[in-house]
Amino acid sequence: MDRPLWQMLLPLFLIGLTIHRATIGFVLYETEMSPALVAAYVLQTASALAAAVAIWLGRPWTVGILLALGALLAAASLLEGFWLGLRPPVVSVSEVLVIALSTGALALVMRREFGGEGGGTL
Repeated sequence: MDRPLWQMLLPLFLIGLTIHRATIGFVLYETEMSPALVAAYVLQTASALAAAVAIWLGRPWTVGILLALGALLAAASLLEGFWLGLRPPVVSVSEVLVIALSTGALALVMRREFGGEGGGTL
C-alpha cells in the first residue's frame, strides 16, 4: 500500500480521540452529569470513529464527516464553557477558533486527496 505517512497516522490519532471522548462520556454518564453533555460526547465518539474509517478507506465522504466532527467538538466546547460553566468562556472561544481553523485546513486537504470525480482540484 503506497500511502503517505499522514494518511496512516491520522486515523490512529482519530482512534485515540475516539477512546478519549468515549472515556470522558462514560465518566460523565456515571457521575450523572447533564444528559446533553453525555450525548455530545457520544456523538463525538461516533463521528471520530467514522472519520478514522473514512480516511483509512479513502472515501469521498471524508470531508463531510470531518466537518461534522469539528462542529461537534466546537459545540461541546461552547456547551462546557457557557452553559455548564466547567471552564472560562474565553478558553471555550479560543478552543472553538482552534477547532475551526484545524478542521477547515484538514477538510481542504481531504477534499484535495479524496475529492471524488473532480480530480482533486480546489
